[in-house]
Amino acid sequence: MQQKQLKLNSKLSIPSTAFLSRFHKILHSSIISYYEIMLSKGMKVIFTGIVLVV
Repeated sequence: MQQKQLKLNSKLSIPSTAFLSRFHKILHSSIISYYEIMLSKGMKVIFTGIVLVV
């Protein structure tokens, strides 16, 4: 298991920055889309919750 991990790390070490930036972009866009979906679905619930709290 550790040998595989070491080989994987040595392979990833060269294009790690490009991979990380791409992964960050994907992660960022997925988080944004997730929040957009959650906002569109739960806007009324959140709004009523805020109104109830205030």
